[in-house]
Amino acid sequence: MSSIVALLTGHLSTRYYFVGLSTFFLLFAGTFYSSFYRLSRDRGDFNQLIEDGRLATETRQLGKTLPLEYPPTARPLFMLLAAPPPTWSLVFWWFINAWFYWQSAVWLSREIVTDGQGWKTLLPAFALIGLTSVGIVSDLSVGQLTGLILFCVVGSFELDRRGYSLAGGALLAISLLVKPLPAVLLLYYLLRRRWRFLCATIATFILIGPLLLTVLFGWNAQVEGWRWFAETTARQRSPLHVFHRWGDMPGMCLTFRESGLASSLIRLCMEVTYDKHRHNVQLLTLQPGILRILWFLLVGLPLAWAACSVTRRKLETHHRFHAFAAMTGIMMLSNPKFISYWLAVPLVTIAPLAVCVWRTRRKGGADWICFTALLIWLFSNISLGFPMLRAAGSIPFGLYAITLANLIRSQGDNEDDAETPSSDAEGIKHGGK
Repeated sequence: MSSIVALLTGHLSTRYYFVGLSTFFLLFAGTFYSSFYRLSRDRGDFNQLIEDGRLATETRQLGKTLPLEYPPTARPLFMLLAAPPPTWSLVFWWFINAWFYWQSAVWLSREIVTDGQGWKTLLPAFALIGLTSVGIVSDLSVGQLTGLILFCVVGSFELDRRGYSLAGGALLAISLLVKPLPAVLLLYYLLRRRWRFLCATIATFILIGPLLLTVLFGWNAQVEGWRWFAETTARQRSPLHVFHRWGDMPGMCLTFRESGLASSLIRLCMEVTYDKHRHNVQLLTLQPGILRILWFLLVGLPLAWAACSVTRRKLETHHRFHAFAAMTGIMMLSNPKFISYWLAVPLVTIAPLAVCVWRTRRKGGADWICFTALLIWLFSNISLGFPMLRAAGSIPFGLYAITLANLIRSQGDNEDDAETPSSDAEGIKHGGK
């Protein structure tokens, strides 16, 4: 029990861990009211989640009979949320997601060592929360799944480097059940040769994914569910396919809600007639095939750089923290449907930059690469209030800045990196790989 408490609280005492958690609840209490308002008006994503779960429970079908375009493996979660009365379900979902965000911030902020005691030890976590507050507010207000994804991504990394590879792999598998996007991060663990982690991920996914679906729905219903998901979501929303099919999905480009790299490139390089905003940000005219190549270069080259950073150094080097953060940023850049609540996930990408800025400041210096990247990220968040900037790709630009800063720091150019303890060595200390 003590080891679990130590794992959760990290560098904080138990008292200040709960003080910080209570403060987080109070700071974001407005989203609690907002989510209930949406529930009473049958609005918001949470209403759609429980409606999807209710239909799955009643019909025992997977596929076009369900309203949401999620993988079939997400249905057991939706069914659990739909089981209790909606009000009680929403209370549980809001508090558990708020805890997900707080716990993720605690884990990521433990690298920022402060000289203070007491409440000052809470400052690093709240600083990271402040840098992603736009996404957190959006997610908690609508009741989406972003908090769960972030918790699984951060928790799997934390557990692995502390030596709990099996638990970390199982946690990452949970995120893959509801969103295929974190599959990008499997490359990190594959290049690290974390075979136990990967085996745990695969085994957990199969056990509470296809096997559980077979028990609940039967084999034929599951096959139909995967076929429908592949046709309506996996293929049509893939970033390499969206350039040719954007006309069939006007919500991807005709409004500014979706601010992913793919949709931003379409706005910049193709003629788009907006249905809600009469702004046009087109700079060039490029064919869909050229845009596909351009997207592949913008995402593929940083991914190759991050992969080289992982493989070219010894296991005990801490620079892989930057490489993992960069891969998380690349994961977000590859998402063609990037909505405001996804702005919380770059908490992973921001954390190591904040570490570098803090440690160079303590020595009287300045890490201008990381500091500038964080400023660009803040600007991209502020730009959400300006439709023209958002349409032109301010969000992907901010993501690209913090991703590239992590890639540069993954090469070990910062003289203060030598002070950072080895995450892998720490994992071995806590029980091996």
